[in-house]
Amino acid sequence: MIEIPYNISAEVTTTVILPNAFILNVKYRLLDHTADIQIQAFGSTIDEIFENSAFALFEQIADTGSIRPKGEEKISLESGSLEALLVDFLNELVFLHSTMRYLFCEFKVNVDGLKLECTAKGEKIDRRRHRLKEDVKAVTYHMLEFNTREGYAKFIIDV
Repeated sequence: MIEIPYNISAEVTTTVILPNAFILNVKYRLLDHTADIQIQAFGSTIDEIFENSAFALFEQIADTGSIRPKGEEKISLESGSLEALLVDFLNELVFLHSTMRYLFCEFKVNVDGLKLECTAKGEKIDRRRHRLKEDVKAVTYHMLEFNTREGYAKFIIDV
């Protein structure tokens, strides 16, 4: 949370406390982790949390600014919980990246209950244009959090 002084009048000041992500329009942040990569992705809706989680994942794989949204892949999933749905979704993206050599930069997600529909846009890896960063193996359940009330998900990427 971040506290912002807000002047109601010359004499009265109050503090507005809001989640950091909504004030700064932050999609995600990296958290300290000893061996792997831990991410906290933010969103004002469940769909946006999923979209920003996917974006954060691919920011660890490559510079998403160099990826063109030329092609698209459709993803449909169903899981037993939002946490499981997030891990399944991110691991499906890792699978597409690993098997098709695809990099994604844009995500449109619709979560309805425990069902997910996603259109992921990107292109095949071009080593002349794309600077690859981490070799992502999987997204794990270790230390997984999904908090809809506060608008974030935390997850670990195994690299």
